[in-house]
Amino acid sequence: MRDSEVNINREYDVLCIGLINMNMPVRPVDKGVFDRDVTMVDAIDIMPGGDAMNEAITLSRLGNRVGLVGKIGEDIFGQMLLEMTSRAGVDTKYICKDKNASTSVCVMLVNQDGSRNFASHRGANCEFSLEDIDLSILKQTKIVNIGSIYALKKLDGEGVETILLEARKNGVITCADMMCDTYGKGFAAIKGALGKLDYFIPSYDEAAAITGETRVEKIAEKLLDVGIKNVIIKLGAKGCFVSNDKQSFYEAPYEAEVVDTTGAGDNFVAGFLTGLNMNWELSRCIELANAVGSLAVGKVGSNGAVHSRDQVMEFMKNTRKININRSI
Repeated sequence: MRDSEVNINREYDVLCIGLINMNMPVRPVDKGVFDRDVTMVDAIDIMPGGDAMNEAITLSRLGNRVGLVGKIGEDIFGQMLLEMTSRAGVDTKYICKDKNASTSVCVMLVNQDGSRNFASHRGANCEFSLEDIDLSILKQTKIVNIGSIYALKKLDGEGVETILLEARKNGVITCADMMCDTYGKGFAAIKGALGKLDYFIPSYDEAAAITGETRVEKIAEKLLDVGIKNVIIKLGAKGCFVSNDKQSFYEAPYEAEVVDTTGAGDNFVAGFLTGLNMNWELSRCIELANAVGSLAVGKVGSNGAVHSRDQVMEFMKNTRKININRSI
């Protein structure tokens, strides 16, 4: 079956599975916040967040047909998230509602330089398991993306591996990003799942932590050894490094004014998957990913900066790339 036929016959271009949060960015906050009784801030906002949700919203704004799978509580935050995500054009019918768990909430403390720290209550995300997913929906998507490995306590390891195996049986492109190893499961627990991935998109710190390597080339080599077809390591302000069995290369990011780095990696993933959905060559997909990630840091929050594919293409046309040190 040709890719064009898959797009016509399947309901989704991308199905995002994983973290769903209500994010509350607080800004600006400095390191002296606990030395004062009260810190006056410019804004405290409420907005959707979590890797899978961030990726789904940006993917939709970039013109993709997107479904989101995850778990929320039957509470006001969950209701608000469903409304916000639906308004962004994302199909939410496969999001589970748990009356015994609260919707996950993440308070984001944003410094003046755009760096941030999180106070996170995982809530319903911790209860999200394979039993909450109708695997038949994998027949209705071109791409499935797990957002993100190590963040899904009851799904990581065998659960994610089962999803990816079923996806491959149905000719679905498999992708995932990751977080730090929150629950101490270790590299061995996810090797089986990683080996079922066509594209793995961790950050440098995350990838270094699980492989025990520090040189980006060595990190990629160790990840490819478990069976991943393409490794894409996000390097923040230094762009990214891409490696597979045919080529390895660095790709520079675009210049950007940094307001808040929250969700930049998720937007990078959304940009990459958009290129993948359009059947672009790998290098062009990476350029689009870097552009979407660079745009994302220009506003507070994880999904407030990117509005359309035309906006991103115009940004790429008018913005210079940064010269980077290609030895990391």
